Amino acid sequence: MYYPQDIGSNMDGLLRLVKILQIADANNVAIPANCPNNEIFGDRVIIPHARDVKTAKEKLANTGKDYQCLNWCLCYKKL
Repeated sequence: MYYPQDIGSNMDGLLRLVKILQIADANNVAIPANCPNNEIFGDRVIIPHARDVKTAKEKLANTGKDYQCLNWCLCYKKL
C-alpha cells in the first residue's frame, strides 16, 4: 500500500487512516483526499462510477435524491 508519508507518522494519523479504510470498505465508497476537510466534497464520500451508459444516465436522472453528481462519473453523498 502506498500513501503519503505524513499519514501515519503519529498515532492520530494512523487511527484516521484505519477509520477511513474501514468506512470505504463497509460502504463501498472512496474517501476524498483530506477528508473531512476536502474543499469540494467536505465530509461527503465518492460513490463508484457507472460501468455502463444506461447506469450513468439513471444516475444523472436521480441526482439530488440520495446523492449529487458533478458529471456522469463523479458522484458523491453523505454517509
